Order: sequence, then C-alpha cells, then structure tokens
Amino acid sequence: MSPNAPNRLYVSFGKDQLLYRSDDNGTSYTLVNASSPVTQSYMAAMASSPTDANILIIGELVLQRSINGGTSFMATGTGVHADIHDLQFNPLNNILYAASDGGVYRSLDQGAVWTSLFNGMQTSQFYHFTGVNGNNNLILGGTQDNGNIESANNAASYQLILGGDGYESAYLNNNTNQYYFSYNTFLARGTRSPLGAVNVTPPGSVGFYPTLMVHPGNDQIIYAGYSNGVFRSDDGGASWTNKGSQGSGAGTPAGGLAVSINTPDRIYAANGATLWRSDDKGDNWTVISGTAGWPATSTALPITDINSRSTNGDEVWVTLGGYTNGSKVFYSSNAGAGWSNFSGTLPNVPVYCVKYTSDGDAYIGTDIGTYFMDFLMNDWVPFYNGLPVVPVTDLFVNEINGNIRAATFGRGIWQSDLYSDCGPLLLLSGVSQGTNFYQSGGVIETTQTIPGSLDNVDNYRSPSKIVFKPGFSIRNSAKMHAVIGNCGQGIFKTSPSSSTALSKEEYLKLKVKSDKIDLN
Repeated sequence: MSPNAPNRLYVSFGKDQLLYRSDDNGTSYTLVNASSPVTQSYMAAMASSPTDANILIIGELVLQRSINGGTSFMATGTGVHADIHDLQFNPLNNILYAASDGGVYRSLDQGAVWTSLFNGMQTSQFYHFTGVNGNNNLILGGTQDNGNIESANNAASYQLILGGDGYESAYLNNNTNQYYFSYNTFLARGTRSPLGAVNVTPPGSVGFYPTLMVHPGNDQIIYAGYSNGVFRSDDGGASWTNKGSQGSGAGTPAGGLAVSINTPDRIYAANGATLWRSDDKGDNWTVISGTAGWPATSTALPITDINSRSTNGDEVWVTLGGYTNGSKVFYSSNAGAGWSNFSGTLPNVPVYCVKYTSDGDAYIGTDIGTYFMDFLMNDWVPFYNGLPVVPVTDLFVNEINGNIRAATFGRGIWQSDLYSDCGPLLLLSGVSQGTNFYQSGGVIETTQTIPGSLDNVDNYRSPSKIVFKPGFSIRNSAKMHAVIGNCGQGIFKTSPSSSTALSKEEYLKLKVKSDKIDLN
C-alpha cells in the first residue's frame, strides 16, 4: 500500500503469482498484470512509493520496477544481489531499502538506482569451511548464495573464488595454494595465485551440495559424495568412478565424508540416516548404522557430520539433526561395530558438526552454539564465550596454533582459544558481551560490567566461591546466573526464577543462602 493513495492495494498471489490491484479498499480487484515478475512467492517483496502510488517495486530473484501502477515492469537494481526478501520505505524521508541474500541496499530515487550498505556487516551464512593446521592465515569456505571465498591473511580480507551456493572445500595436503571446492551441484579445483578454477564435476553425479574429501596420503585421490554415490578420482579430478553407497544429503546440507590419517584408505560416508564404512577406498561398503547402541529413532534423524580421530581410525563420532531429545551425538571405538550415546544433557536442538582432536577432545556445533567434552567429563559443557547464539555449521581445530574456529549461519566466522582445564582461580574484568560461560576449579572473582541487552547473559560455576567484587554491575534486561558446582560437570542449569536479571536485594538474599557467593 502507499500513503499517497490509501484506498489502493496491490496483491500478488496464486500458483502463477498474478498481480491484482484494488482502488476501493479491497472491495473489488482488477488484474493489472498477468505476467507478474514474481515467480517464487517465498521471497516475494513489494513496496509502493509513499509519494506516487503508481511506482511499485517488486523483489524476488531480482528487483523489478513499475511506474504505471503495475501494468508493466522493468528490471532495476544493477549490482544488487539476487534473492530479495524485503523492501521497505522509510516514512520519514522516503528512502527505499532492500534486504537480499547479499546484504542491504538503499535507493534514494524510489528504486531506480541502488547502492550497497553492507560494508562491515559480519553476516555471512557458511555451510562449511576449512583451514590448515599450523597456519592461521588460511580460511576457505562455502557460503549460502555468496559463493566460495578464501582468506590468506587471517581474515583481514577475503576474495571470491566462484559465485553460487558454496558448500564444501578442502586444501591439498602438500600444496596450500591449491584446493577443491563444491558449489550447487558442481565440483571444482582452484588455485589462489593465480586465482582460477577448473570444473571437475564427476560425470553422472546427481545431487545438490556434494561433500568432498582429499585422501590424507595422496593429493591425487579425491572423494565426492553425491546422492547417487561416492565418486572417487585417482588423478586429481580428471576422471571419476562411482564407488557405490551414498555420501551426501540428497539435496540437503547433511551427510558427510570422513577419513583418518591413521587409516587413510578407510572412508565413513552418510546419506540421510544411513552410515557406511569402506576399508578399501570405496571399493566395498558395510552399513554401520543400526548396529548395537545406534538410536532406534535414527530413521527420522539425518546424519549431519562424521569425524574420525586422526590417531585412531577406529574411533568415529557422528552428529544428528532433528528434535529427538537424547539423540544428538554418538561415538564408536570399534569402527561402527557398536555405539555409545554421548548426547548427555544437550538441549533438544540439531547438532551440525563435530571435531575430534588427536588427544581425545570433542567439540560440537549446534543450532545455538558450541559445546565441549573430554573423557574426564561426564557431560558436555558450553563453549561459546563471546559467541552469539547462532547456528554453528562447521568447526576447524588448529591444534598446532591452539585455537578453534566456528563457521556460523548468519554471523560469519569466529575464533577462540582451545578449551583449557579448570584452574584454581579465574579473574574476570572488563565489559562482557554476548552469552558467556565461565567456570573454575576454584574461586571466581569478577568486576565485569554486563551491559543492558537481552543478548548479554553471563554464567558462572565454581565448586568453592564466586565473588562479585566492587565494580561489578549488570544492567537492565541482561542476565546473570551463578551456581556452586564442580567445573566440567555438564551444561549450565538454571531455575525459572534465575532467568531474569537479579537486583541487589536478590543478590543479598543469595548471599544469605550460601556463604560461598559473595557480593562485596
């Protein structure tokens, strides 16, 4: 609708997305365009000029503009990223904004000319990414509708390799200037310098978002998981053989391929809810889902990731999507002959990825952040200090450099030091932003400031004492939870009464209940 003609209403609907107009508050309608530019209603956006109701802008795959009340349209928005999801006029100054899969754009002339506004926005939606152990500079990832991108300078800048829906990527073992990546239904071999890519898609392959993996002992051997099989190339992608089984998500970002440096010819592959293992580079396969300990409900739960320990190919972790409580993470120490449920008390949200270090630490990415566990723990602990509450779709552990990176679906890539064991004293200061989980094997002392925001939540756990020292403050709408409990003992639990910010009086009541929590 347009304030310029309050009785007029534009509407596009139906299988063919025909465009109708009413000029009498919806009492009657006239078909004004039988070939409306809208073809995909799930992202159809419309806006009419506040000063001229005959100017109508429609956005779906691209932007279209009409100056005659919708009778005819012309393409507009040169340079605006495809897939328009929203269009809004600012009622104060009539500036038009468009939200797309590539960011935010602005028009000062009611949709004729557009400029981008997304410089500095950290909002990339990553499906997968990778790096090189011992080299913090290299990041290679696939993004939703924004292609495959790479940084060679520790994320100071990125270069676009190829557009489309980027997905999997992998560096060669012995040449970090070369890599493989998948996008849409295709597979390519690329180089950073000079920047370029060659299509090496396996003939006869079927399926969106193919997974891929480079053999850990031979850069010429590549595996690509499609919905109709795991394809293997022994000559760097020049020729392919379908080795059977299935190793992708049949059109969804699920499934996966995994191999251990310890057992380089063994492949783990998944499609949907079925998991296979091959011990001879894909020549023969055995189904290992459904063996002892495998969840009975797994037929409805997609396998989202597989990871095998680099020092022991018999050890394998599997993560599951869906919303079946208690069926999130499973572990096998005998190459899938039997399984142990390591879901613990994880929240009932999808788990998207798992990384298993050489010394036996496990990290997972979920719909709401990251979690950590080692074999000395009896449950997962949150590992999202400073990380927004956002889906974590992939993780990369750099054991040599001592850090971990998380690819998120909507907030770019984040980095943290690896998990450290609980020390005897934890001193906290400064401004605390985001959702944070602090735990200590001894005392926690904090002088932090938690600014007022619903997104700012601090959690503290200590087995002996938590001290809120002078200078500590928490502002309106932020939250703080403090618990006396052992470090490394599972996910933080809170009571309903502790889900809001505590006043000073409530802190004082807390102090009366326990001499281990002090408010100085």
